[in-house]
Amino acid sequence: MSRFFMEKEIFETGLVLEKIALKYIINNNIDFGFEIENNIKKLIFIASGSSYNGCQIAGRYLFENLNIDYECYYSSEFLISKPKIYEDEEVLYIFASQSGETTDTLNALKYVSKYTSKTFAFVNNDNSIIYNIAKYKINTFAGIEKSIASTKALCAQIFCIILLGYRLKNEFNPKLLEIPKLIKMFLNNYKEGENSIKFEIQKLTSELKNISSFVFLGSQNDLNIANEAALKLSETSYINSIAFPFGEFLHGHLAILNKNIPVLAITSQSFKDFEFECLDKIKQKYPNTLITNLANQKSCYNKAQFSFLYDSCDNKIYEIFIKLIIIQLFAFNISINLKHDVDNPNGLSKVVK
Repeated sequence: MSRFFMEKEIFETGLVLEKIALKYIINNNIDFGFEIENNIKKLIFIASGSSYNGCQIAGRYLFENLNIDYECYYSSEFLISKPKIYEDEEVLYIFASQSGETTDTLNALKYVSKYTSKTFAFVNNDNSIIYNIAKYKINTFAGIEKSIASTKALCAQIFCIILLGYRLKNEFNPKLLEIPKLIKMFLNNYKEGENSIKFEIQKLTSELKNISSFVFLGSQNDLNIANEAALKLSETSYINSIAFPFGEFLHGHLAILNKNIPVLAITSQSFKDFEFECLDKIKQKYPNTLITNLANQKSCYNKAQFSFLYDSCDNKIYEIFIKLIIIQLFAFNISINLKHDVDNPNGLSKVVK
């Protein structure tokens, strides 16, 4: 058993998603135990930190695969801007919080509740204020998360939000049932040293002992995953980490590589030609840049010094989680290698049940 809660909680992800599937998927139907308006056409997500990134990731998947429109707001920015609240239209307001007590998210929920009852909370604590105020609510069943950096709770939120999307469309994707098993298989192989990703991560972390900055690149939903990767690395290792879209990085931001800042590219099959062109330009202009690639085996960038290769198992939903788990393991290993307290980073805290 790991002596670090962050690592332990990463390895609990498959069990958590299995618990969610057993609770909310009944006879190939998604059932939360209550009825929801069947005319919802748009989701507005309001959250902070990793929960915000999770909403972006889940929302993008629902838009691309179920044609559900969405917007995402940081809770604090929502409170400042106070956008129009849709009272009678086909809009559902989603509030995601691991603790169910996140101050900005709670205040945003109170504000929205003045104008509409169409509020839905995804929390990991059914004895929390956010859970009790929202009209619709579900427990994401991640259990206590003692590490400051959210891992299993984030994956649980994303899985539950995707279930909501299929519920709103009255559809069911049998690949949802595959995900817990696939995650458990991957993590078991990783723990036992049978997965090459473990060795690539360990080799890479030995190269990163003295860096102060790190760049993640991604396109579309991979950019949302890159944002979460940057957050995870920043909060656990105190390394200044930032995510960019592939093409946008070439418009000026590329100059930061004059300091030999390493790059990790998160890629998917559909955009590989465009992404590879960007990486080639980086390599030509900054040949000393350390490039790492996180990719499906069929779309490996063969000029990267390090490659985290995964098998998507022809399952778009699983592909989201496998990328998130890999970047969590990456951040964890770097933090441990730098001898930081990965479970209790300086200056950070969170409320848990």
